[in-house]
Amino acid sequence: MSRFSIPGPWRRVGLALGGLLFLDLGTRVAMPRIDGRVLAEWFNGGHGGWLLGLYDRLTAGGLSHGGWLALGIMPYVSARILMRLAGLQHRIRATRVLTLVLAATQSYGFARWAEHVPGAVATPGDAFVRATVVTLTAGTLVLMWMHEKLTGRGTASPDARGASPQLNEGLPQAQPIARPENVSQPHRPVPTPV
Repeated sequence: MSRFSIPGPWRRVGLALGGLLFLDLGTRVAMPRIDGRVLAEWFNGGHGGWLLGLYDRLTAGGLSHGGWLALGIMPYVSARILMRLAGLQHRIRATRVLTLVLAATQSYGFARWAEHVPGAVATPGDAFVRATVVTLTAGTLVLMWMHEKLTGRGTASPDARGASPQLNEGLPQAQPIARPENVSQPHRPVPTPV
């Protein structure tokens, strides 16, 4: 062990604190060319609707501030859910690629949406859209990387148990639920006619 190495648990604590700071800054600091105050006023005026309001809450206010983490980790969560529904939850690389595609698509939608909010974008156009797509996609990928570092996903996580037999050694195995053979239904009184 090197004299300057940090033990594993402390490294995770440092990464978690760094992640919280990164998340706070990323949701509060508006992207270049976006006026976060105009977006916040637009949301406060009730124009966002319940769905955008929910998404804004899930991203810690990043959407209403025009922050460079406006998408949050939602594209990664969506990719993991889709991969799990497809029965491919152990395909880490495919989950990452799907996260990239979802983040790029959602950031393109965000850029086009922000252009239609009056006064929110200083210089609308293709350059703004490209810069927004790159910024928001990169922010989501950094959050995905931090999540994988904190949870160990991408290496020896419970989600990756099927990937390699060596990963299963020493890990607890799920036990089947024991069911009694004679399970009786609860007694329900029979209604009597009046």
